[in-house]
Amino acid sequence: MVDRSRAENLTRQLNELTIEVERLRLGQQETSQFPAVLASMQSRLDELSEQLEQLRQQVESAPAVVQAAPAASVAAVAATTEVDLDISTDHPPTLGFTLDDLLRVVIKHGASDLHIKPNAAPTVRLDGDLIPIGNDILTPEQSRYLVLTSLPLVKRHRLLQRREVDHAYVCGDVRFRLNAFLERGHLSAAYRTVSSEIPGFAQLGLPSVLERLGQLNDGLVLVTGPAGSGKSTTLAALLDFIN
Repeated sequence: MVDRSRAENLTRQLNELTIEVERLRLGQQETSQFPAVLASMQSRLDELSEQLEQLRQQVESAPAVVQAAPAASVAAVAATTEVDLDISTDHPPTLGFTLDDLLRVVIKHGASDLHIKPNAAPTVRLDGDLIPIGNDILTPEQSRYLVLTSLPLVKRHRLLQRREVDHAYVCGDVRFRLNAFLERGHLSAAYRTVSSEIPGFAQLGLPSVLERLGQLNDGLVLVTGPAGSGKSTTLAALLDFIN
């Protein structure tokens, strides 16, 4: 008999670790320990993938268990099943702008994020405020097309399997961290600017205690906070100080 709670937990771990591996690959943590950390996580990811595949085989060979299981549990085990979404960009919808046009607006005004989702205008985040770009409301097809133009084919297939994917996208000489995701059957995405320069502690207004943390030989330092609060920037400044 399949342990459904274990299957759900394994699926959650697999998805979380996969996302974390992608974030590491996209990150700018150029430290000597980075390859070892990534290799360790990739090894763990492969291990979880193998265990999950074994569980799927057990489910397929035990129809009585599957039939008796709640729908949510079966869905959790099959979390990587592809969804029905056209990932082709061969037939672009009518649009008065491109994705790069929108990202250039972000760059020009020094905004931090671009949000694309259906039934809403493209929106930038500037100084914490969400500001629409123009009055054009995106259809689901227009939103789908804009997001897919920033993803290579391999990432489009990964999106179908996992309903979410991270990617690095470059517009001009500015790098963006992209998170694309499926919500209610439609494709949305958020693009966040990645600074090419690492600010110092004083520029960020950080306390001097961080310098002492950077000089420690051992221990664990946690940098926490909500999205957009500066965790990655703080860590980049700390790593730059250490190096």
